[in-house]
Amino acid sequence: MARKIPKPEQLSERGKHLYDALNGEAPLPCVLVGVAALEKAVASLLQNYFIEGDTSKGLFELGGVLDDFSGCAKVAYCLGLIEKKVFENLNTVGTIRNIFAHSDVPLAFDDPAVKTLCEKLHLPSVLPTTQPDFPTPEEIARIARNRFTYVVSMTWNWILVNALGVRHREKCKPKW
Repeated sequence: MARKIPKPEQLSERGKHLYDALNGEAPLPCVLVGVAALEKAVASLLQNYFIEGDTSKGLFELGGVLDDFSGCAKVAYCLGLIEKKVFENLNTVGTIRNIFAHSDVPLAFDDPAVKTLCEKLHLPSVLPTTQPDFPTPEEIARIARNRFTYVVSMTWNWILVNALGVRHREKCKPKW
């Protein structure tokens, strides 16, 4: 069964749904929607990079080489499409998602395991604000949920911007 991997332009149109979930939903949907959005963004980045054709598309099918978030993140990192800190953040949010998804009781961001993982998330570099009394990313990120939502939203945007600039590789030209 083929998974539909949206183009980066299509994903950016879904931004409001992502931000609504990150900012307004309970912890479980916040985490599930946030990480699902990152998974689609990384898959879209890869799809834009790979040569066009059925073989490339087949990599993303259920049971295919890239049918999961972790595999997509590893390949994107190994191809040099994402940097190491982004790769580490993708692994960490994937672990957070798994903790939420496999818990038989409702969890929150103040759960010790979740909080510890959120503290491991690398904050993206941003330009300092010139607004007085405006909190810095570090101040915002002292609360685990804020750190998670900040990293997920900034990473999602960063991946989409990069995906828009990536072009398909050319097919190998026969030599013999």
